[in-house]
Amino acid sequence: MATFLSEWSDKFRKVIVPYLVDEFSQDSSELRSPEEVIRQQKIAEILRTWTVKTDAVIDNVDKCNRTCTRFATKTMSEILPDVPNAPSGWNTDNHYFYEIVNRNGKDIIIQLSLSSSNASAEFLSVANRINENVSMKQAKKDWQWWKKKKNLFQQVRSGQHLHLH
Repeated sequence: MATFLSEWSDKFRKVIVPYLVDEFSQDSSELRSPEEVIRQQKIAEILRTWTVKTDAVIDNVDKCNRTCTRFATKTMSEILPDVPNAPSGWNTDNHYFYEIVNRNGKDIIIQLSLSSSNASAEFLSVANRINENVSMKQAKKDWQWWKKKKNLFQQVRSGQHLHLH
């Protein structure tokens, strides 16, 4: 699991993040501006285009917005299959998404998010095993959301390799 997350994070970091840093870099001390909103929209468009064009990705454009691009992958959907007729917190049959969060047009975070809403016992069992391997933060015993995140721009700027673990 950690290898899979690491592989996808590295692919994303190597292809999209350098382009975004070069094309849309901005001093973090600047205030929110119309240009920042436009940059945020352009980044969202690039991310959504990437999800649609990438074969291993299952895009869900209806669950995306300017600040969050959500997608699933074929491999992760084999590990965490859909739970038909049991809507997740996103009102979908799938109970996980990768989310690329672009709140301000300056930093991008990628996270694996799990929803326990209406989840089957089998899904929860797999989620618990994932938590044992990647140390996702569980807010409480009767959790509704788990998220494991990494700041992509911060890691690229510091020259670190991006690995979700």
